[in-house]
Amino acid sequence: MRGTVYAEVCRAKLRCQASVAEPEELDILLEEGNEIFALPVAEYSPAALTGKLGRAALQTAAPITSGTLLIVYIGGDGRLWCRPEAEFMDGRFEKVEAV
Repeated sequence: MRGTVYAEVCRAKLRCQASVAEPEELDILLEEGNEIFALPVAEYSPAALTGKLGRAALQTAAPITSGTLLIVYIGGDGRLWCRPEAEFMDGRFEKVEAV
């Protein structure tokens, strides 16, 4: 059985004050030192921010907390999505090269 096809954009570490769950929107941000992180839209962006890579919709089976590693990907609908890395290991996704 084939999983959902996706193209990985990057990996980002979640930073948040409290746990987050669907349908949270996350800003995917680049910080000094080239660290990529995800921050809930409602939370303050740090001064060390050097760029915004985009806004992704969170998909998760359960609420997640700060420090969770996320995979940011382009879905079949062309939108940015993110999901905890651990959920990609269960066979529901099949990685393809970005076009």
